Amino acid sequence: MTSVVLEARAADLLERLIGYRSVNPPGNEAEIAEFIAGMLRSWGLSVELTEVEPNRPNVVGVLEMATPGPTLLLNSHMDVVPEGEGWQTDPFTAVEREGVIYGRGAVDAKGPLATMLAAVEVLAQFREFLTGRVVMAAVADEEAGSRGTRKLVRDVKADMAIVGEPTEGRICVAHKGTCRATLSVRGKSAHAAEPDSGINAIEGAARLIEALGEYHRKLREKVHPLLGSPTAVVTTINGGTKGNMVPDRCKMTLSRRMIPGESEEMVARELREIFDRLKRSDTSFEARIENFAQTSGGPSETPGDHPFVQRACQAIGRLLHSQVSLYGFTPNCDMAQLRGVAGIPTIILGPGETKVSHQANEHVERPQLRLVGQMYVAIACEMLRRPGSVATASRG
Repeated sequence: MTSVVLEARAADLLERLIGYRSVNPPGNEAEIAEFIAGMLRSWGLSVELTEVEPNRPNVVGVLEMATPGPTLLLNSHMDVVPEGEGWQTDPFTAVEREGVIYGRGAVDAKGPLATMLAAVEVLAQFREFLTGRVVMAAVADEEAGSRGTRKLVRDVKADMAIVGEPTEGRICVAHKGTCRATLSVRGKSAHAAEPDSGINAIEGAARLIEALGEYHRKLREKVHPLLGSPTAVVTTINGGTKGNMVPDRCKMTLSRRMIPGESEEMVARELREIFDRLKRSDTSFEARIENFAQTSGGPSETPGDHPFVQRACQAIGRLLHSQVSLYGFTPNCDMAQLRGVAGIPTIILGPGETKVSHQANEHVERPQLRLVGQMYVAIACEMLRRPGSVATASRG
């Protein structure tokens, strides 16, 4: 299969995947999962659908090569975020204009998923040259807690993994983690005509928000070489019950993005220190962490000198005829489970730009599908090559 045919195949698959409304919530990935399972079976893979939640399966296809060997896991997700407003086209009908494909999921992550599927079809034609197996996992629920990959790591073992997310064809070996906390400030209700007889929780929340701004600025002193600094941002706030009452409650959401070496437990300690400091300056101040929402997980990293990373770079370097650099991926993703929980050496690689994820008129350039498809094939051939054989699938 030439690179032009690979591009056409990935583009066709992407356009078909966009047509499935696998919006999360609620997900409803069953229909798109059945389509993917049928494609994988037609290429000779053994396929299993494992239920994550009702009507929400993972698709796990296994491509066995000629002889036993290591397992390469390809992972991307079927769910997409809600379409929102501002679209110039139907977000669930793929539209191509001047080599650019528009639709919800074009980059996050049906573009990477379609490209992985096209690469698996290529690899199926070259299994006689390869060892081990490729596991193609199309998972549910990445966008709202990574329940699909949480289950996947309990069901599947692998020696190395690639997560399909939009990286513009760059190898990313680290990503930020997400800690999303609901913070509750308590006060004392009173009639608004007698405010001094109450304790205004919204005023307390204002002091807390100011302190969290200082906290965010302090975090800039920490710098990861690939990811930059961690962040802390208040993203929602809700307080008060009536216009004539001093509010006794105010809640807010803090989105805390972590770099490798940080954890949810560390964030909890830092927040409690902020609460304690505010209470020392005002004994009426009272706040607590109400809960931490389930997210994709904490930060993780695969060392740049790991053999999998080095050989992946060599494979892509030969393809591009240039030296390959390593990058960080600032959003969270399923690498948190694959690397952070299961310990699988993992990289993130996919077509498209992260900056158009979750936006109206989400899109991907067709040449990116071709390039990254070649990269997936090249890495698989490098990692699964039979001694003494030369796999040619990555050429052309």
